[in-house]
Amino acid sequence: MRGVVVAAAILDDDGNVLVAQRAEPPHLAGWWELPGGKVEPDERDEDALVRECREELGVTVRLDRRIGGTWPAMDDFVLRAWTARVASADDVVRPLEHAAVRWVPPAELGDVDWLPSDHALAAQLEAVLLGVDDEVPLQGGNVGGAIRVGRTVRRPCGPWTPAVHALMRHVASRGVPGVPRVLGIDDQGREVTEFIPGDVTPSGPWAPWALTDTFLGDVGHWLAAYHEAVADFPADGLRFRFGPGDFSPGELICHNDVGPHNLVGWEGRLAGVLDWDTAGPSAPMLDLAYTAWGFALADRLEPFDVRLHRLRVLNAAYGAAPESVLAAVEPRILRMIEVVEAGAAAGDEGLRRLVGLGEMAAHAARLAEFREERPHLERRLSSG
Repeated sequence: MRGVVVAAAILDDDGNVLVAQRAEPPHLAGWWELPGGKVEPDERDEDALVRECREELGVTVRLDRRIGGTWPAMDDFVLRAWTARVASADDVVRPLEHAAVRWVPPAELGDVDWLPSDHALAAQLEAVLLGVDDEVPLQGGNVGGAIRVGRTVRRPCGPWTPAVHALMRHVASRGVPGVPRVLGIDDQGREVTEFIPGDVTPSGPWAPWALTDTFLGDVGHWLAAYHEAVADFPADGLRFRFGPGDFSPGELICHNDVGPHNLVGWEGRLAGVLDWDTAGPSAPMLDLAYTAWGFALADRLEPFDVRLHRLRVLNAAYGAAPESVLAAVEPRILRMIEVVEAGAAAGDEGLRRLVGLGEMAAHAARLAEFREERPHLERRLSSG
């Protein structure tokens, strides 16, 4: 049976939240948390929380409302939390076991250096206190429905989620912009990442802002920076959606889904890259080929000159020859169809939904047309 820890979001008369800075152990010192602690055997959660606040802060608290359900915590514990008030106006909060305490407005809770395991709870607390905790479905989400709650996005988890979160944190630590910050897992077992505001174009025809030279250049630069940043990502032992992080020669852990439908724009510039669930081993050129497919090649109604221009802009920003990308398109799309259909047959609900919507059949039909067009595209490229 997993141990239980409890925490209190103590509010003052202005609605600010008391946060406490850990003093120990050394590897956690300096991080902030909500006051609370472990529930003893045969102790009620609520009684344990009142006791912990008295021991840590020297005050008696009156518990109010529960914050969500049961949250994952460190060291195989689970966390339950309540909002609370100091019971007596004569009581003064003192950091008896912490390095410091301070009051934080709800709108600034996202700026606190929380313990890594507390980010998701803190995000939910912010949404509750600001009255924006309604769950709003986001556009798109054919593989796994995304829900917005306040400044966060919630998505279903899978066995691959720890690997994907490790990847996202690694890439962000290398300075690659537009990677949603990973906040953890919520009380319903969903991943929690930050919401990136901006414009999205989840289904074709793509919005005009996503097809400008400026935006295409941003995408090419981003993908090149991502591939450079991920070159030293330690993927051994990690499980991704389509298998372990085992590499063939020339492969990296690629995003595998950088297309117009997974990008956020802000004033015509690239602001965010979404939907990392299908990340896994692949060749960088195949990753780029999929992006070129989405932006420049999948829509047969576009004139050749328009498609070739987008292809040139994207690949110039990345630093690849358009001819090389054209050659990589067919193996990339065939590989996608194969692994998605295999995953669907194996019971992956998100991939079954994708196949059921006819997405793979549409890609296969468009690929047959692309095979006929490719010689013409190559001739036009070679002629300038």
